[in-house]
Amino acid sequence: MIARLSEGTGDAAVMRLFSAIGASMAEDTIVTGTGATIGGALTKGQADTEARDIRNGDAYKAAERAGGKRLQEAEREIENLYLHVR
Repeated sequence: MIARLSEGTGDAAVMRLFSAIGASMAEDTIVTGTGATIGGALTKGQADTEARDIRNGDAYKAAERAGGKRLQEAEREIENLYLHVR
C-alpha cells in the first residue's frame, strides 16, 4: 500500500503524510540529516524564517494583490508553521 502511495505522490509526500498522522497522534517527528524536521515541529526561529520567506515570495505577493480567499490561505499557511513550535 505504501508503495502505491509513493508511485502516485512520491516518497517525500508519503513521509509527510505519515509524519502528519504521527503528529496528530502526539508521536515524535522525523528529523532529517540536515536538521530539518518533517511533521511541523520547528523551532520558533525556523518558523520565523519560513514565515519571512513565504511573505517575501512571489506567491504570497500575488495572494496579497488578489486578496480574499487566496490571502487567507497564505496567512493560514504561515499560522500553521507555529502550531507545533518546539
